[in-house]
Amino acid sequence: QGATVTLYAKWSPGEKNPVNDNFADAIPLSGAYGEVIGSNVNATRESGEASAVGLSSATNTVWWTWTAPSNGKVRFIADSSSFFPEVAVFTGNTLPSLALVASSGDRWWVEGERWSASFQAIAGTTYRIQVQGAGGTSGLIRLHWRPEPSLVAELDANGGMLVDAAWKPVKKGGAVGVLPVPTRTGYVF
Repeated sequence: QGATVTLYAKWSPGEKNPVNDNFADAIPLSGAYGEVIGSNVNATRESGEASAVGLSSATNTVWWTWTAPSNGKVRFIADSSSFFPEVAVFTGNTLPSLALVASSGDRWWVEGERWSASFQAIAGTTYRIQVQGAGGTSGLIRLHWRPEPSLVAELDANGGMLVDAAWKPVKKGGAVGVLPVPTRTGYVF
């Protein structure tokens, strides 16, 4: 009837490089959110491959591609229990043409965001995701991505913030009539 299957993966020195070791062999990702498991054990640095500003030198990189399904802020996070992964996101179709979009080097000082890169995605744009180990370290990688909510403040007629306003969609226009002059000043967001 029902069965449980447990799969184990083992990497050791001398084994093959990861399938997505080279830029040209990047593994495609899809969807607004998701998760993949990979490794940068035995990964190499290609000729012409650079690191993102703020990250250590690229010595053991692996690559994925992701085409944004819609406009909006997205975050790519790399987790590992055995090393400190670094993430960089680029646009471009060849190593020499890559343009940095975001990297975890920009966020190294923020707790919980050290191994993530967030950016404003543009629908239909293909992004190149590079993951490497800080200081040349390597191991298993859990790469996941998700949309990020935008902070939206909705004010009532007196300038007070409405409950749960940060999760409501913003509509352009739509204001009807004239609101009274707010009685509070010094709005801080």
